[in-house]
Amino acid sequence: MKKVMIIFVSVLMISLMACSKTDEVKQSWIFTITTVQSINPAMEGYPMTSTMTIEKDDLTAAEADQALKGLTTTTTVTNGGYALTTTTTVTKALKQ
Repeated sequence: MKKVMIIFVSVLMISLMACSKTDEVKQSWIFTITTVQSINPAMEGYPMTSTMTIEKDDLTAAEADQALKGLTTTTTVTNGGYALTTTTTVTKALKQ
């Protein structure tokens, strides 16, 4: 019984170590930044959307996730009876 437990624990530890190693693999990522501006009351030409793509090499999955944190924002500015809202979102994908 002790041998079975030792083998089970050994396999479990190896599996956990293998999982943590894959997180450390450096890969190339594509970040897509999308900005949408809308105005209230409505105005011609709005909402206006712009998209930017950035390629970044040599990042682990954890580093790529860290880059996304805090980059999704919404800001509203009011002036002269108009409210301009800017929403920025960022997504990531592995570069093929």
